[in-house]
Amino acid sequence: MFHKLGGLTSSSIMSVAVIERRHPMDTYNEALAVLDALPRPDPALPQGLAADALHHFETRFGVHVPQDVHEWLRRTNGAFVDSQAFLGIAPDMPNDMGEVLTHYPHWVQAQWLPVAVDGCGNVYVVALDARYGPSHPVLFMDHEDGMDQPAYLVASSFRHFVPLFIRKEQQWMAWPFDRALTLALDPELASCTGAPWPWDT
Repeated sequence: MFHKLGGLTSSSIMSVAVIERRHPMDTYNEALAVLDALPRPDPALPQGLAADALHHFETRFGVHVPQDVHEWLRRTNGAFVDSQAFLGIAPDMPNDMGEVLTHYPHWVQAQWLPVAVDGCGNVYVVALDARYGPSHPVLFMDHEDGMDQPAYLVASSFRHFVPLFIRKEQQWMAWPFDRALTLALDPELASCTGAPWPWDT
C-alpha cells in the first residue's frame, strides 16, 4: 500500500527528517535498532567491518569508501532487510561489494560504489565523485536498463539512504517516487543533479 505524505504522522516524518541535524552515528544507532527487529535469514546482525579489511578493499579496487559508508560498515558489515540487503566487504558473504564490482568492473572507473541490493537484480550505488552532488548521493541501477547508467537518484547521501531503505517496505512505500514525500524526508536531494528524478521515470 502506498502512503502519501498526507497519510504519514508527523512523528513518522520527523524520525527521518531529524537526520539533517544529527550525528551520523545517532542516525545509524536508530536504524540498527529497527533493522534488528526485522526478520532475516540469520537472526543475528553481522558484526562490523575491521579496519584492515576496508584498507584491503580500497587498495584492491582503487576506490575510497566515503566516511558515512565506512561508519555504517563499522556497525554492521552487510545485513538483510527483508528481501533486500545492504552490501558488505567480505569475500565469503553472499552480499559482497567486491563481488558486485567484479561483475561490473566499469563501475570502478565510473566512480560508483555498490552499497545495497533490492532482491530483484537491481543495485543501489554511492557516487564517489561530485558529479551528482557534494555528499556522495545514492543512485539506483536498474538491471533492465543494462547497469551502465543510473536509472535515477534516490538519496542525497548514504546517511539519508540508510533509514529510508530500511523502512520503505514498512511505512513509506512511496519513497522515492512520491516527490513531496521524498523531498520532505531528504530536502538536500533537490540540489543533486546528473541523473533523473525517480518521480519523473
